[in-house]
Amino acid sequence: MNVIYNHKETNHMNISMTIAEALELSSLKSCKVIAGKKGLDREIRWIHMAELLENICDITNWTEGNELILLTGVGIKSEEMFIDFVTQLNNSNISGLIIFLGQYITDIPEKVIDHADALNFPIITLPWSVPAVKVTDEICEQIIKCRTKRSSIRSIMENLLLFENADINLLINQASYYGYNLNRTHQVLIADINKFSEYIKKNKIVYENHIIDLKDRFFKMVESVLKTYYSQFAITMISDTVICLVASNEMERKKIVEVADITRANTKKYFNGMTTTVTIGKPYTYVKDFKKSLNQAQKALDVLKKTGEKDITVCYDELGADMLLIELKDNKVLNEFYKSTLGKILIYDKTNKSELGLTLKTYLDENGSSNKSAEKLFIHRNTMKYRLDKIHDITGYDLQDTKTLFNLKLAYQIEKLL
Repeated sequence: MNVIYNHKETNHMNISMTIAEALELSSLKSCKVIAGKKGLDREIRWIHMAELLENICDITNWTEGNELILLTGVGIKSEEMFIDFVTQLNNSNISGLIIFLGQYITDIPEKVIDHADALNFPIITLPWSVPAVKVTDEICEQIIKCRTKRSSIRSIMENLLLFENADINLLINQASYYGYNLNRTHQVLIADINKFSEYIKKNKIVYENHIIDLKDRFFKMVESVLKTYYSQFAITMISDTVICLVASNEMERKKIVEVADITRANTKKYFNGMTTTVTIGKPYTYVKDFKKSLNQAQKALDVLKKTGEKDITVCYDELGADMLLIELKDNKVLNEFYKSTLGKILIYDKTNKSELGLTLKTYLDENGSSNKSAEKLFIHRNTMKYRLDKIHDITGYDLQDTKTLFNLKLAYQIEKLL
């Protein structure tokens, strides 16, 4: 599934409602969408009247993006000017255009409609009799309500997941007030920008406002992917990590993994070499357990950072032995097991500048095949046999014994986490 993301700069704190949602308002009940119907999911940050400008095409100098523009048409002198105006609006990331028909413009030229359709840029008409102030007042009021709702749901999510001793019942009731049902099964998805500090240094992004804009665009991209798949989710960003609480269950595992994979693909596509690692906690039915899902996603991310793996999607319950190891609180136990199992080989390699450790790990990775191990190490089979015999002489290990092989593999798993 392809998810198209508008990657121009926006501020995720200010995005409030889509054009499609605005069209449900009573002041727009007599409107007609005559172009750009595929762009009705564009979001509106605020609303402006374009007639306030002496030259209507100067609009790009005073907009910031995601505004909905109202127009009577008094400044439109020709069809060509109209087309240029639509182009400028779209290039400036304007959400859409509402035109009042009757006084200055009686209909929209077909070429303008075709051009807007090609850009997926919404053009909406209203009768001249509809008071512009009624439209602006209602849309602005709804934008403020939407901002309050989003901010409140984000705050509820942060209190629920990030703080201790949260009042669960209070948060459930607060979420319900804003139309969010916490009494559904949820799980946490984390999207973490890989080595963000190195990325901004490499791309010479030095100004704080540019760094903030970059993070905002990343946040918006993740949010746009989630919106394509889920009707209910909460999302926040801490440093360079986006945390999502998603109403999802075990039966929808394939869907949330697809969301993660598309998020990673869009990161590479729209952010000039940036990569993202996405981890997913297990789904939980009870609100008090949602924090467990966050902890699991975070632990999975910690494991991947320690092992150096990045730009992948990992579910916590797919970690295998790593899942057990990271849950073991006493790091000394892991370290002692690692040293007692591989210590003699490590000391021998360090003293003799040999590669018995690499040889043994390759042998384990190749499931005990000497021939495949020799090929992978680019050595002769006799050399491989000599090294395995040397490992036996040093450690006394029987490399045909199942329990011994298990312990050795476990030791190498621990090595990645230490």
